[in-house]
Amino acid sequence: MADENVSRFHCRLAQHPDGILLYDRSSKNGTYVDGKAVTAHVLRDGERISVGRNIFKFLSGANVEHAYNQEIYRLMATDNLTGAYNRSFFEREISRELRRFLRYDRPVSLLMIDIDQFKTVNSQYGHLAGDRVLAQLGSLVARQIRAEDILCRWGGEEFLLLMPEMSEREACETAERLRAAIAEARFVFEGEKSALTVSVSVSIGATAATRQMCVPSDFVDAANQRVDEAKRLGGNCIFPPLPAENSEPT
Repeated sequence: MADENVSRFHCRLAQHPDGILLYDRSSKNGTYVDGKAVTAHVLRDGERISVGRNIFKFLSGANVEHAYNQEIYRLMATDNLTGAYNRSFFEREISRELRRFLRYDRPVSLLMIDIDQFKTVNSQYGHLAGDRVLAQLGSLVARQIRAEDILCRWGGEEFLLLMPEMSEREACETAERLRAAIAEARFVFEGEKSALTVSVSVSIGATAATRQMCVPSDFVDAANQRVDEAKRLGGNCIFPPLPAENSEPT
């Protein structure tokens, strides 16, 4: 495999009484399973193995052909690094939800999540560390949202989160919860000599669909403008901000 971050003896698969054992052979950049560094790990069906910048999925069991077909569909719809949906899938979903809003007046909101100073992470720790941050952040967000919400890796360090049946106020509450969870998280990357811990923050723009949004790009542009406002405020915040809990209605 053409990857300067992977050695010839990086890791190995072996038979084990409990299944297939994956073990890292003291590699420089580590071996990861579902975003977590491992030294020895018995693989479970569906787990993702990261070796350098390469990602593999482990399939086992009698119905491998069915699992294979499901995996092909998943690969067509998702970003391989983060597990979030890709742009082509997301563009179909946001078009459908916007049409639903315009026809039935059902609320739908959108968050744009942008990692603050992500270029600094890449320059200070390397692109593999940046990849681990993206992968772990995608997993963290996926655990925090509803089953019906649609998370997309929009580009580079940007994610979009489409939330059907959610008002803008509820979207802001979700945005603040995600912002706080990410700010508190520690993203781990196996460095050359020891594990490195990276902290990141995000800026989040929240918006609800309006009648003036005729096409999906209008919806995305509105969220993008709001994440720009959050960055102008210094990052690690959401826009629009939630009102203070003790503020009196006017």
